[in-house]
Amino acid sequence: MIIYVIVAIVFFGILVGIHEFGHFAVAKLCGIRVEDCVFWTDCANAFRIGYECGTTEMSGIHVRNIDVIHCSKVYRPPSHYWSNAVFWLQPSNGMTLSDCLFENIRIRSDGIDMILVQAEPRACGGADGVRYKQAGRLRDCVFRNVSVTGEAPHPICDVVVKGRSAEEDVEGITFEGVTRFGKVLDATAPQVQIGPFARNVQFAPLPMSPKR
Repeated sequence: MIIYVIVAIVFFGILVGIHEFGHFAVAKLCGIRVEDCVFWTDCANAFRIGYECGTTEMSGIHVRNIDVIHCSKVYRPPSHYWSNAVFWLQPSNGMTLSDCLFENIRIRSDGIDMILVQAEPRACGGADGVRYKQAGRLRDCVFRNVSVTGEAPHPICDVVVKGRSAEEDVEGITFEGVTRFGKVLDATAPQVQIGPFARNVQFAPLPMSPKR
């Protein structure tokens, strides 16, 4: 069974983020489009993809032209089970999450510490209420023209890309024209953590990939 989802021109005033697309146990979930929306989240994630998902595969998640005007007021470090992020990609239970594109995303900081991106397979909560024992795999995701602006020029703004094991790994994550308070993101920037079990993680000051 394959499910396609399209969301466009919407204001999301959300408490816990967008993560329910894969809640039901279907064989494959693909072709998700989220465009021209405004997000506001109070105490969790704007996007949390992979948590409580019963599907075996998620792909083709393309998100464009989004304003995140308020992020979580609660900062927890990336190592915390309930860490909060703007983009939290955490495939679980053997699921493969692939072909994700986040393009033209504008995030406003209130001066509160945040996790911008956490791309990390985990063994986490299941759709049936049972905690999974294995993580998943993350493949081929692009963050393009993503900017964080607003108050406090130097809060924590973490970017984390890592796998859990050789079988529960991350490959092909690209950051193109991603800026935090006017500074272009690269592998040597503060608060950027890459690895272990993460391959082919690339940074570019300007978009370099063809449009999807």
